[in-house]
Amino acid sequence: MFSWFQSKKTEPEVHVDYGKLVREKHEQFRQRRRTQMMYFFGATAATLVFSRLAYRGVQAHVPGLFNSNHVPPPFSFQQDAISAIALSTVLSVSSFSMGVTGVAWTWDVSNVKEFTYKLKQKLGGVESEKQISETKLDDESVTLQDAINAFINGEGFEDDPVETAPLKQ
Repeated sequence: MFSWFQSKKTEPEVHVDYGKLVREKHEQFRQRRRTQMMYFFGATAATLVFSRLAYRGVQAHVPGLFNSNHVPPPFSFQQDAISAIALSTVLSVSSFSMGVTGVAWTWDVSNVKEFTYKLKQKLGGVESEKQISETKLDDESVTLQDAINAFINGEGFEDDPVETAPLKQ
């Protein structure tokens, strides 16, 4: 009686465990945020360490209680210059990295593409781009733009009909 129903091929029923998918996505999110946090804390620790080193290197000579104060300690201008350049470079790089990783952690950014998208979104770049593309150019700008386009396309550079004298060898 129901032979036509039984002979039909039925596709296997796929059971999707949405709870498991949500848990996996949540774990990936937590891991990404933890990684961003660790980068920020590492950059902050480096900044603090190098700022302490730079502060120690800048302090003036203060003699002890019974030490003579008219004789300065041995001093090397070259060594001080090298240490100042090295410390300032490392301190500026670590401060910059602390700022970048802090912004990445705050905005939940994992790569440069996400950063540019979020920055454009925060600064209103989409609306600004639309306004700039819709504005009309003045006559001088149009003339300059046409000249640049002609130069790029190679227009207006036909061969010169005047023959030049051959070079002497």
